Amino acid sequence: DPHVGLLHRGTEKLIEYKTYLQALPYFDRLDYVSMMCNEQAYSLAVEKLLNIRPPPRAQWIR
Repeated sequence: DPHVGLLHRGTEKLIEYKTYLQALPYFDRLDYVSMMCNEQAYSLAVEKLLNIRPPPRAQWIR
């Protein structure tokens, strides 16, 4: 009995040698239902790792 969305897709391996911007489209393809949530979580994690503070306008838009 198949379960939609519970498969390992190897995303970690696919984006292993990509830049942060090149990896962003892969998170749109992970889950077709909540792609914006995946994209925002990834973006927030990258910003935190690189100690980047987005401008106030970008924070407000989010």
